[in-house]
Amino acid sequence: MMSGAIKKYQTRYFHLVWAIDALKELKGRVLDVGCGQGGITAGVKEALPHLEVYGCDNSQKQLEVFLKSNKELGIKLKKCDAHKLSYGDNQFNSVLMIDVLEHLRRPKKAVSEAARVLKKSGVFHLVIPLEAELTTFDGWIKKLFGKNLKKEPIGHIHQFTLKDIKELLRGRGFRIKRIRYSYHFVYQLISFIYFLYVNLARRGKYMLLKTKSKSINKLIEGLSNLVGWLVYVESSILAEVEGQTAHITATKV
Repeated sequence: MMSGAIKKYQTRYFHLVWAIDALKELKGRVLDVGCGQGGITAGVKEALPHLEVYGCDNSQKQLEVFLKSNKELGIKLKKCDAHKLSYGDNQFNSVLMIDVLEHLRRPKKAVSEAARVLKKSGVFHLVIPLEAELTTFDGWIKKLFGKNLKKEPIGHIHQFTLKDIKELLRGRGFRIKRIRYSYHFVYQLISFIYFLYVNLARRGKYMLLKTKSKSINKLIEGLSNLVGWLVYVESSILAEVEGQTAHITATKV
């Protein structure tokens, strides 16, 4: 069963699809750390209803939006910090951490906490941007100018290489099973143009792509959907080729 929460033309489509793929053989409890408003979490529960799904986030406001939209799914929510999860040891069969580590002050501590609450042989599915790699626009901006274009607008306070993440996982008792990639050239180009403009023209202040004109908003939506389809095709073809974002499935040894 595939969730209707995220469509193929939405850029986080593979965030959900590959999370579901990582969990499809599992039973028991799944924890989504940094679940936000719950798009991925709800999609996992809809696709795999036999799983007992939990979500945690450090924002009460985000959790309230999550609950309002997905109350009927029975997902158990809790406000807590990824650096100190409010769960006992060995409680979960799987832990998800999707687009979270790059925002955290102590990413090593957060991965250690994921390992702590995960049962032996449990699945850890991590989605992380590789914004220090020279296969990305961000990596070249960092290398040439020492600049992180996403720090101010969206809080990416860390930029990682694939080597960084592999060492981080292995150092905390994980064995990597599979890595797939999304966000290749098309997504990176559009993202680069947007964040360059935000940093140069708006002093790093995040900007919503929405105007007072309905016709312009329809045009923006249409262009966004077109880009989304191109990203979908690109990621489908190049899933095994290193892109901006890594989708890593690992097990606790």
